[in-house]
Amino acid sequence: MDIYDNALEIIDTFRDEDHSEVCLIPEDDETERVYLSIHEHENRKYWVDSSGKGDPPPDFYSNHFNLMMEVMRVDDHGFIGEKGGIVNPTRALESKTAKELKDSGIMEHFPNAKLHMIVDTGLPTNQDHNYKFYRDGFLRAIESHKKKIDRYKANHPKCKVVFFVFDESSAYAEVPDKREHRQIGQQFAGRLHCWFADAAFLSSFRTSEIDYLIWYSPYKKIDLIDGQQVTLPRVVVYNIKKMDIDDIAYNEDFMMSVEV
Repeated sequence: MDIYDNALEIIDTFRDEDHSEVCLIPEDDETERVYLSIHEHENRKYWVDSSGKGDPPPDFYSNHFNLMMEVMRVDDHGFIGEKGGIVNPTRALESKTAKELKDSGIMEHFPNAKLHMIVDTGLPTNQDHNYKFYRDGFLRAIESHKKKIDRYKANHPKCKVVFFVFDESSAYAEVPDKREHRQIGQQFAGRLHCWFADAAFLSSFRTSEIDYLIWYSPYKKIDLIDGQQVTLPRVVVYNIKKMDIDDIAYNEDFMMSVEV
């Protein structure tokens, strides 16, 4: 099992992020309070972990902060298969590799080790991960959990709803001409994908019963020709009822991952 199959591990990793990596939308006291209530290690004692299989949803709640939080993982690998189920070759290979390690007995020698899987499916880039997989997977996750909000509120009627999205996708760019085959180190021009302002993504939660959404994207990196990296937020926190952000529309047919 990958450690990130555990909601608490995701939140603990998030708590180690530096404040300089965070974008608040809007940048006001209320949004900052919500962010700090979850991020700061000293506030962990105020949160109850209810993410176990037999626990009532959502994954966490805090009567101290009057907040409840549901955690979800999204990536750019999964898609709807021919039989209607979700197909995710990367997750499947992660599970297979984790099982092989467990069955080999090697993990018994490292009882305190935490397993984080990084695997290579061997698929061509556009079949392994692409913008449409990413967008559709994000929308599925948000819509699926939105259907459960009434249950969350029934269990914690005084708490506001926080959706926490752990986004494992790569960075993307909108390019003038789509190239199906690229090599490591190949340079190309394009418009940076500002995922946090993408109209297709924002449409899923801009008008909803979600009060706050935290979007944690630690793996988006873009290198420039001169060797510098584009500075991108690793954490975006939305106060949904007050968010004021201009949507950006992207042409899905010209979106490419910067990761080969």
